[in-house]
Amino acid sequence: MLKRRMDLLFSQLPLVIHAALLVGSINIFYLKDIVPRRSLFIWYGILIAITLLRQTTYMLYKRDSHRHLKFFYISNFIGMVISSALWGGAGFIIFGPEALNNFLLVITILGIIIAGITSLASDRRLLITFITIMIVPLMVRVLLFRSDEYSIIGIFLGIFFVLIIFVAIRINRLIVSNLSFEESQMIIIEELKDSEERFRSIFENAPTGIFYYDQSLTISECNDAFAVLLNAPREKLLKLDMHNLNDKKIIPVLKKPLFSGEPGTYEGYYNSTISGKELWVNISCSPLRDEQGKIKGAVGIVQNRSEFHIIEEKMTYMAYHDNLTGLPNRLLLKDRLKQALLQAGRGNYYGAILFLDLDNFKSINDSLGHETGDLLLIEASLRIRDLLRNEDTVSRIGGDEFVIILNKLRESETASIAAAGLVADKVHHCLTEPFNINNKLLHTSTSVGIVLFSGKDKDIETLLKNADTAMYEAKKEGRSSTHYFNEVINQSMKKRVALENYLRLAVGNSELIPYFQPIIKIDNDVESVCGAEALLRWFHPSLGNISPAEFIPLAEETGQTLDIGEWLIEEICRIYGEWLKKGSVNLDYVSINLSVLQLQQKDFHKTILESLKRHEVPPSAVVLEITENVLVGNFDRVNSNISALRSEGIRFAIDDFGTGYSSLTYLKKLSLDIIKIDRTFIREIHDDRGDKTLVQAILNIARDFGFNVIAEGVEEEMQIGIMKELGCRFIQGYYFSRPLPADRFLEFYERFTT
Repeated sequence: MLKRRMDLLFSQLPLVIHAALLVGSINIFYLKDIVPRRSLFIWYGILIAITLLRQTTYMLYKRDSHRHLKFFYISNFIGMVISSALWGGAGFIIFGPEALNNFLLVITILGIIIAGITSLASDRRLLITFITIMIVPLMVRVLLFRSDEYSIIGIFLGIFFVLIIFVAIRINRLIVSNLSFEESQMIIIEELKDSEERFRSIFENAPTGIFYYDQSLTISECNDAFAVLLNAPREKLLKLDMHNLNDKKIIPVLKKPLFSGEPGTYEGYYNSTISGKELWVNISCSPLRDEQGKIKGAVGIVQNRSEFHIIEEKMTYMAYHDNLTGLPNRLLLKDRLKQALLQAGRGNYYGAILFLDLDNFKSINDSLGHETGDLLLIEASLRIRDLLRNEDTVSRIGGDEFVIILNKLRESETASIAAAGLVADKVHHCLTEPFNINNKLLHTSTSVGIVLFSGKDKDIETLLKNADTAMYEAKKEGRSSTHYFNEVINQSMKKRVALENYLRLAVGNSELIPYFQPIIKIDNDVESVCGAEALLRWFHPSLGNISPAEFIPLAEETGQTLDIGEWLIEEICRIYGEWLKKGSVNLDYVSINLSVLQLQQKDFHKTILESLKRHEVPPSAVVLEITENVLVGNFDRVNSNISALRSEGIRFAIDDFGTGYSSLTYLKKLSLDIIKIDRTFIREIHDDRGDKTLVQAILNIARDFGFNVIAEGVEEEMQIGIMKELGCRFIQGYYFSRPLPADRFLEFYERFTT
């Protein structure tokens, strides 16, 4: 605003100062013979000088008006004061004896005042200063004449002074108000320009396509992004009548803001009319209104979401499908099962769920690696999928478990059972065929649990649980088996779940107890207790004595083997350490059973050695028993751990020999000390020549490899006689003693040794 006021102050300056100089020159010429020339010409000289100075100031301002505003304001103020004082004091210099001349000078000064008001009206301080300096000295000079005529002129000048001040202030207010309004308008105009420029910049540079169209659906304007998005020249898009679009599905969206005044939106595939380019787009159209609020057209914003759509589709696919096989996962399986239940209810027919678990997959995965296991799962999924109809579903829900949903089987329950069984037979057949994985022929089979469903069934989780339960029963029956769910199985599974939960609390509740079964050495008909096998027993407060055949497999299936095994090793070392300190027994060793999971732990040997050291048990006084199935998994890892422990003096025995996967190659490679012949070969050795022959062969092999042999499960005296005859010197079984708790074992030991 200051700049604008300065412009007004200087705008009339040349006219005012030159007019004043002209009037002054006329007065000088007229008064040169009336007033003393010396005073007159001094006054005139000062007038010329101040006029030139103010003209120079004006010229400098015009050339550099945007800087030094304060300097120009002060310069103009000083020039105005000097000019005003020069004219206001003219009465003391120019007034002469003739009243007419003096009256003309008063009129001249009043005219200059009126002219000056127009120039100075934008600045109240300059304006009042100017009027005061011009009139007050003149009024004083007139009153000094002390005559009636001059007194009237003096009074007139006083009244004029008051009026002119009042008018000047009003004019100043008006001008200042106009300046303020003008400035606000200028600000608005600038803001509008900036806004328009910003909008134009946004419009032109926006990454999304923007287009305007009128009531006739004709495009009136669009940005470059819109043209790039549609892969079409911008000039072809302008004036395009969108009624003629090939892809008609977006026309209602374009019309909606024109006729209803509401936004129109669309997301989906769109095929460009000009380029034929297909995109997944998001279109949003909004109405444009004129000043009266009438709809004059609309603006559309188009986003190319093709890449996002592809990503969304991939993410949706990944959320509902197994990453390895591409089959539906558990989430999609439940949705498909929900739909199958609805369809079964509407059609009044049965469907079936087949729960599959590959047999022996873990051994393949452990021995040949996860990559081979994954390839096997992929191939198995392809075989299963090829067996099914389009309306059926096969899903991988984790590990080596698959679930099949068979839709629309039969209206009869019996016929549906038969149909589901037929599919199960096909699954068995296709999965027992060898798999060629990385040029290796791999063999597997599957256990299948089947449960029927109808429209009456609503609980998806229960159906899946029942199918899972039936599958576990199939596994109990042996490989490549099928089992149908029934209530007896259901109760058995409920008991299993309860037992699993009890087992998790067993260690903390002191329900697990180590038992010891003596191992007897027979040397020249002299029998002595040379060792003991530590066995685990579980006594539950309400369920009583729970068989190891029941809870040991449960611990392995539920992942509790490691925790229980670690506790058992510590407890046995504690008990045996106390026996050794007290001299209660003189045993060659105590044997401890290990699981394959323990031997596959990286720092397993440290766990055992630390327990032995903690309880002062010599490593040579311990034998670790392993079963033959540990040899089929990661043989190298198992053998490495066995070798590391044997280097510390710990011995190893292979338990239940002859029932698993042992081979002479394994026996040759594996660092063993003892072979324990399984009880199945001992039970009928006195009646079955084949068992006797096998036992003799095992003893010969053991002798060749330098292994000691223990016969397990000896219960009759006749069996002992045969074992002596065959040359087996170590016996374990009920004939001598059942497994005993620690205190009763000590009693047995004392009786036997005495």
